[in-house]
Amino acid sequence: MVQEFKKFKKFKSLRGMKKSESLGMALLLICLCAVSCVDSDSSIDDQIIGEWKLVSISSEINNVQENQNDGYLLDSDVYYTFKADSTYQILDGDYEELGRWELNDSTLTMCADDTLGNSEYKILRLDADSLFHESYSDSEFGVIHELMKFIRIAQ
Repeated sequence: MVQEFKKFKKFKSLRGMKKSESLGMALLLICLCAVSCVDSDSSIDDQIIGEWKLVSISSEINNVQENQNDGYLLDSDVYYTFKADSTYQILDGDYEELGRWELNDSTLTMCADDTLGNSEYKILRLDADSLFHESYSDSEFGVIHELMKFIRIAQ
């Protein structure tokens, strides 16, 4: 009986060690997931770097659809280039805008060098080939909502 009790006690301590090993593995997996989540934010920055062509834009004023594929903006090719040093360039025919960009979560903030204000865009989709973002702004006509679609043309 004493020997059986000693075997049971030894088995119980081994079983407890397995639980602590399992707990340790679970904590290790949680830590790895946390690290990989932090790394994924920086990869979003990496995904936006490159040259993008604006292919469509739609706008609403006070929730009323105004334009789909607005001709006034797409009369010429419009290109956005996001560089790794957090600068950007927009080319629209003869017009050029230079500035700095920042991406936090799904919010893209762009600040042109020649203005004091920032433009903020919510990234709706960003993958290897396409970028969709939307913006809201106040104007004398009301709230303007724009949805823009880009395709990647270069890394």
